[in-house]
Amino acid sequence: MDMKDEKKIESGMVPFHCCSSERHQCSEGCEEKGNCKVEYKRVGNGPKTFNPKTAGAKSFEYDSHIAANGEKHNCSQLLPKYKKMHEGQHKCTENVHTCQSICRACGYYCIKSFGHNGAHSTAHGNMSNCKFI
Repeated sequence: MDMKDEKKIESGMVPFHCCSSERHQCSEGCEEKGNCKVEYKRVGNGPKTFNPKTAGAKSFEYDSHIAANGEKHNCSQLLPKYKKMHEGQHKCTENVHTCQSICRACGYYCIKSFGHNGAHSTAHGNMSNCKFI
């Protein structure tokens, strides 16, 4: 690298990784198919009362439900010094990416790996999208 290149780097004109660190992590998102992770979070929605239609069944009050959120991680590849991109696909550190199919009844994701054969499977949450008669 000659003096001209160093001046470009100092002025911010060079659009690539050029700090003194040898390598940096790529800032792109993971491109693997499927969810890198599924986060389950308790969501408060104020006190509600469930009034069952079944004769003799008692109503009950509840104040939250658990929502599932499929997430994509950032790429875990390291950028070589003076490079803006690395070779190959953007990948995170997860070995298995899960199916992105969501249960229509409870909103939870299928727990099988992406591209699996056969029926979907999940550990169901509250059947919040169902009407009980």
